[in-house]
Amino acid sequence: MIGLNELREQGRMTWTEEEHGWIAAPEEIANALSTAGFAECKRELTTSRRDSRPAGGVWQGLNTRTGSVASAIWVNRLTSPNAIVFIAIDGESLTGVGVPSVDRDPYREGGPAAYGQAKNESATTENLTVQAGRGELSDEDPSIA
Repeated sequence: MIGLNELREQGRMTWTEEEHGWIAAPEEIANALSTAGFAECKRELTTSRRDSRPAGGVWQGLNTRTGSVASAIWVNRLTSPNAIVFIAIDGESLTGVGVPSVDRDPYREGGPAAYGQAKNESATTENLTVQAGRGELSDEDPSIA
């Protein structure tokens, strides 16, 4: 099974600043989150009233080991087989050039500040950084404040 980092590195998950979301196949995102330890709790599709084609959907999973919750919400695009996918882990949106480690336990490794609960703090996750309060990821490696 393939993870979020691998999807990004292979170009199968790309960030679009214009739409503030990831261009990807929703099924691949859900599979990657499942591979990372999130057990599916909810999966729903929405349909258009006119043609009954799925207009988008939502996927949610729980990592029972860490208590983290992952969510993926997507909107299908008419011109592409891939959708615009919005991903959040513990309420923190994943944006930018990378993805955080889904194995991090916010209650043991850095506490709530590691997930952006305190201003001007950042946390290192799998060689990527979640900037507190902004939900942006970068390849920097600062120490936990």
